[in-house]
Amino acid sequence: MPKAAGASSPFLSMVTMQLELMLQTEAGGIDAAGDQIKSAFPGLTADQEALIDEALAGLRRREAGLVRLFPVPVISSRRQSRWYLGARENASPNWYAYRDHLLSKGWGETAVSSIDEASTRITNELLCPNSGVEGRFQGLVLGYVQSGKTASMAATIAKAADSGYRMVIILAGLTNILRQQTQRRIETDVVVHNPERWWVGTTEGQDFRLEDGIKLPTLERGKCALLVVKKNAAVLRRLKRAMSRLSGLERKSIPTLIIDDECDQASINTSAYRSAVSRINGLIRDICDQLPRVTYVGYTATPYANILMAETSVDGSRDLYPSEFIVSLAEPEGYFGVRRLFADEQGADLEAELPFIRRVPDDDATFLQPVSRTNRDLFTPALTPSLRAACDYFLLALAARAHRGQEQHHCCMLIHTTIYAGCHRRLRNLVHNEWLAAVLQDLRSGNAQRIEELRSLWQRESSSLEDGRRAELDCPAEAEDFEQLSPLLLAAAESITLTVENSESELSERLDFSSHRPLHTIVIGGNVLARGLTIEGLVCSFFIRTTNQYDTLMQMGRWFGYRRGYEDLPRIWMTRELDNAFRDLVNVEELIRAEISEITRRGWTPADMAIRVPQIASLSITARNKLVMENLEQCDISYYGAHEQTIGFPVSNEFHASNWEAGALLLKEAVQHSGRDPERKGSSVLIPEVNHRAVVRFLRTYRLEKESMQGISDFVESELDSAEECMETWNVAVIGASGGRSISFGEVSGITLLNRSKINPAYHSPFGGSIDQELRSRIYLKALMGVSDVLVDVNREAYRAWLGSLSDPGFSTDKDSWDSVKRYREEELGKRPLLLLYPIDRQSQPRDWDPEKPLDQQSRLPLLAGLESPEMLAHHILGMGIVFPNVSRATARHFIRVKLERPAEGEAFDEAEILSLETDDEGNP
Repeated sequence: MPKAAGASSPFLSMVTMQLELMLQTEAGGIDAAGDQIKSAFPGLTADQEALIDEALAGLRRREAGLVRLFPVPVISSRRQSRWYLGARENASPNWYAYRDHLLSKGWGETAVSSIDEASTRITNELLCPNSGVEGRFQGLVLGYVQSGKTASMAATIAKAADSGYRMVIILAGLTNILRQQTQRRIETDVVVHNPERWWVGTTEGQDFRLEDGIKLPTLERGKCALLVVKKNAAVLRRLKRAMSRLSGLERKSIPTLIIDDECDQASINTSAYRSAVSRINGLIRDICDQLPRVTYVGYTATPYANILMAETSVDGSRDLYPSEFIVSLAEPEGYFGVRRLFADEQGADLEAELPFIRRVPDDDATFLQPVSRTNRDLFTPALTPSLRAACDYFLLALAARAHRGQEQHHCCMLIHTTIYAGCHRRLRNLVHNEWLAAVLQDLRSGNAQRIEELRSLWQRESSSLEDGRRAELDCPAEAEDFEQLSPLLLAAAESITLTVENSESELSERLDFSSHRPLHTIVIGGNVLARGLTIEGLVCSFFIRTTNQYDTLMQMGRWFGYRRGYEDLPRIWMTRELDNAFRDLVNVEELIRAEISEITRRGWTPADMAIRVPQIASLSITARNKLVMENLEQCDISYYGAHEQTIGFPVSNEFHASNWEAGALLLKEAVQHSGRDPERKGSSVLIPEVNHRAVVRFLRTYRLEKESMQGISDFVESELDSAEECMETWNVAVIGASGGRSISFGEVSGITLLNRSKINPAYHSPFGGSIDQELRSRIYLKALMGVSDVLVDVNREAYRAWLGSLSDPGFSTDKDSWDSVKRYREEELGKRPLLLLYPIDRQSQPRDWDPEKPLDQQSRLPLLAGLESPEMLAHHILGMGIVFPNVSRATARHFIRVKLERPAEGEAFDEAEILSLETDDEGNP
C-alpha cells in the first residue's frame, strides 16, 4: 500500500481490487475486509482512508444491487458472506470469453446481461474456493424445460473457474447422446476460448476413464479440470477410484464444483425401501465426501423430487437435499415455453396463449399405441387423420422455412406415442410407406386433390394468428400464401428423413445435429426423447404418450425452447387429457416459483421452510420410488394466499339453476345483514363487511366441477371453528360488464350479465368423434377472473400510486399481477377474504364470432354452440372466484412438503431403464 495516494482513480481502483480479492479469500464480508485493510496499514493518510471508505461504499452498492436483482429469487442458508460481486475484466478471462461468444452467436445484450446477473447470484452461493474453509455446499437451480439451462451452467462454470475452482464435474444425463451433447457444448462455449486454462479429462467420444496407475492431475493455480460424465454406476465408480488415488492434501487443493444436470433423474435415492442407498445416489455422495471443499449444484426444470427428499439418508449420512440454496431462474427473453402455449389463469379478457395446440381425438390412441405391455409385440399402428394432418403440416412448415431462407437450418417433427421401442420401427415404416412415399408420388404427379388438401390445411393454419399476435412474435409480418409454398413442396418432401431415437437405435442411426448438413427429419421415439435431448428446429409435434407424473409430463415437452424467425409455425397435436394436464402444470409451476419468491422475501433458508408442491388429483408429483412417503407431510392449512375460480361447467340446467339460487340467497342475506348498502363500482356491485354465515351457507350449496376447489367449504368452516378471525368478515362483489343485459339478482337490481365465450375443443381439429361429445357435455372458459377484479373493493387510483412508488417489490410493476393486487388489498384491508360472483349470459358469444365460418376454424364459441338444442342450456351460468388472504402459518391448497431433518424410508423402485444403468458394469446407455 503506497503512502501517498497520487491520482485518486488508480488508487481507488487498486483498493477496490484488493478488497474484492480479500472477499474471495477471507469470505468475511465487506466490512471485515475494510477493517482488515485499514489495520494492515496504520500509516494511511486521511485522503487514503477516505478513498478506502469510498471503495467500500461502492462494494456495498454492488452487493445491494446483487441482492435486488429481479427476477432471480434465491433462498439461501447464508452460511458465508457474499464473496463474489461480479466479473472483473482483468481477472475473469473465461466469463468474458463466453460473453463475447454469446454475442457473436447473435444473443442480444439483454439476454446476455440476464445470464450474467443470474450466474453471479449462483456463483455467490457456491462455497468460496479461496477462503481455506472446508465444507460441502448443496444447492438447486430451477430453470425451464428446453430454456437454455446449459447457458446458465456454462456461465457459472466460467465464473467459478475464474474465481478459484480447480475442478468441474458435470453429471450429464443417463445416455451417451446426452453426455456427448453436453461435452460438445461446454467445450465450445467455455474451453476452446482459453484452452491453456483447462485440462479436459473426457472427450466427446469417451467418457471418464483413467488407466491404472495414472492419477488425476493436480493443476497449477489458474487452471481448471473439466470432466463430463454419464450418471452411470460404472463410470462413477471409476471417478471415485481416481479421487481416492489423490492424497488428502491434494484433494484439499482442488475446490470442486459438481453440476448435476437433470438432478431429479437417477440422482435421487430410490432404494430407501430396503433401508439401503441406490448405487448412483450413493456414488455421487461418496465423491462429494472425498472432496474437502465441494459444491454440488443440481439443475432441473422439474424439481419436485429434489425439494421433497430428506436432508438425511437412510444410512444416517447427508443426502443431496439443497440445504444451502435454491435459485429460481427467470424465463429467458424469447423463450417459447409452457406459458406461451397453455397460458395460465391470468384473466378472462387476456388471450395470452398462442393458438398452436391441436386436438387428437381420444379414439385415435387405439390406432397409435398398444393398450398394454403384453400386446406391444403384436400391435400394428394405423395412419389416423390427425397424424396425417400433423405430417402434412410439417411438410408445409418446412416449405415455409425454405421460403424464409431457412432451408439450410435444422427442421424437425416429433412423434411420441409410446415408450415401447419395438413399436417405434413399425410406426416409422407406417409413416414412410403411407404418408411420405404417398405424398412424394402425389407431388411428383401433380395430384390436384392432394395439393388442394395441402392448400386448405395451410390456409386454415396460417390464418390462426391475427396480425396483432404475429407482431408479438419473431416471424414475418404476414404468413406466406400457398402459391409461394407450392413450388417448394417437392424439394421439401424429398429432404425429409425418418429417425428412430430410442435405446435400441444404432449409433449411426441416431440424431446428429453436429454436422454441417441441415437435418429435416421426423423423429420417432420414447424415453430417450423425454428428457434432456434437444431436437433442434422442432416445429411440429404429435404427442399422445400419457403419464401420471408431473416431472415426466413436463420433461416430455421437447417443443419448448427458441424459435427465432418462425415463432408462428410450431404446432402440437395432443389429446384432451394431456392438454388439461399441461394447463394444470402451468399453475403448479407458477405456485412453486411464487413460493420461492415469498420465502426469499421473508429471508428464510432452505432449512427454515421447505418448498411446498401442490397436488393435482389426477397426477402424481413424481415416481413414488423417488418420494419417501413417511418423510413427507400434508400441509395443515389449505387455500391461504391462493385465488380460486370456476372455469369449467357441465351442460346441465339443474346444475346451473341450483347455483343461481344459491347466489341469489347469498346476495339477499348479504344486503339484509351486512349493515352496509351495496356500492356501485363501475359495472360491478360491492357488498362490504358480510358476515361469514351467509358465505358459508353459499359455499355449502354452490356446486363445483373443479376438483381442486371441492374442499373450500370444509376449509372455511374448519378455520372458523378454530376461531380464525380473518374468516369472520368477507367482502362480496358481483362482477358486471358495461353493455351487458341488466337483471335483478337476489334483490339487487341493475346487475349486468357478463359475456364469456367457451374454448372450442375442436379448433383446427376437424376429426369429429370424441371432440363433438365434449362440446355437447362441457363448457370450458379457461379463465373467469380478471386480475383487476381483485381491486373491486379498494381505490384503483390509490393502487396505481402505490404500485409506482415501490422500489423493490419482488414482482414486476409494469403490469398488474396477482401478487401486486393481492398485496395491495392486504395493505388496505388487512386479512379480509373476497368472494366474487360472475353472472354469465347463456347467450354469450365471442366478440369476433362469425356464424358463417366453420366451427373448427374458431378458437372460441358461443356457449350454445354445438348443443343439440338451446334448451340444453336454458339457464344463465353463475361463476365464482375467491381470494384468500395470506396468513403467517399458511400454505396454499393441498400441498405436501418434506419434513426437514427426518431419516428416510420409502417404496419399491420400478424404473427398469434406470435400474439397468445402476447395474450395467460397462456404463453403456
